Amino acid sequence: HPRYFSDFYDGLAEDEPALIVELFRDDGVILAGRPAPAVPGARLPPDSPIRTMVAQGHSEGRVDGPSTADDQRHLVLFRKLERYPVYVDAGVSRATILEAWQRRTTLLAAFTFPTAMALIYIAWVALRRTQRELAAVRKLHEETEHRARAENALRQVQKLEALGRLT
Repeated sequence: HPRYFSDFYDGLAEDEPALIVELFRDDGVILAGRPAPAVPGARLPPDSPIRTMVAQGHSEGRVDGPSTADDQRHLVLFRKLERYPVYVDAGVSRATILEAWQRRTTLLAAFTFPTAMALIYIAWVALRRTQRELAAVRKLHEETEHRARAENALRQVQKLEALGRLT
């Protein structure tokens, strides 16, 4: 019974208010829907992409375009019910999909941005420490070479002094 389907579709819409659902015959007569058809026996327009695909023999498909329900651009999927000349379609406006995507992306960014900033700060601190350590290692290496040269020169002086005493 069409009223059963209309009530069922209204129940679905509680979770997804932007959902548009229709149950229609292959001749385009809308049997039930959400939102409900304006007049009983309303039809899908003959030039609608879904009617065109049904007329071409498609038992399922996807349409991306303006909706006959509210003239907004929708992503609509349809499928034929087995053994019956009846189809069901469900669609959501692209604006709703985009809005949900933006909301989730913003939420993700809200969690990711502070973490990324913390990681950048940690990397910066590590880089600064590494640079200081490299500078200290270079200075230590220079001082070690300087000391080795001084000790070598001292040994040479001591050898010459010992040779002078022997002479």
